[in-house]
Amino acid sequence: MSRVGMSWSVATRTVQPLFIALGGLVTALAGLRTGIAVGAGVLLVTGALLPWRATADGARR
Repeated sequence: MSRVGMSWSVATRTVQPLFIALGGLVTALAGLRTGIAVGAGVLLVTGALLPWRATADGARR
């Protein structure tokens, strides 16, 4: 459990600031509304990237 906690902590402290900087760069280059739209689009796409698992009857959940 401590390895998972440490991995989560390191990932949060490094990846989050990188994405904040990337969002600021997109907003500075393309404008506020476009930056917000790109961020919203990325959030919507992440839901499609989540792993699916099949149930016993073959249906996806």
